Amino acid sequence: MPAFHMRRWDENRIVDALLDLYMDSACSSLRMSYGRRNDNFGPKPVEAGKEYDVQITEISRKGDGIARIQGFVIFVKDGKVGQNVKIRVSQVGPRFATAELVGGSAPASTETPTS
Repeated sequence: MPAFHMRRWDENRIVDALLDLYMDSACSSLRMSYGRRNDNFGPKPVEAGKEYDVQITEISRKGDGIARIQGFVIFVKDGKVGQNVKIRVSQVGPRFATAELVGGSAPASTETPTS
């Protein structure tokens, strides 16, 4: 085999090896982005066990009330839209918290008063 062809074959082999390395690293970084991230999204404005005064502004698909503290979502069991209630946070996750109404905060009646 002439030296020219030999060099060309070696260069192709090196280029193929480099491309394989590049593709392996690119694919592994893509796989990492789809996997579960070890990211807790920073400090939370609420803590488990503490009580907060909130307003229920929405209802979730599961029927729980939704409140927010500094934009952080809190699902409130038995909460109704429009209620201003005291809640106790039971669990804090990376993107939302769950809470329950505190004793004196009963769900508001949906009936309108009649005269």
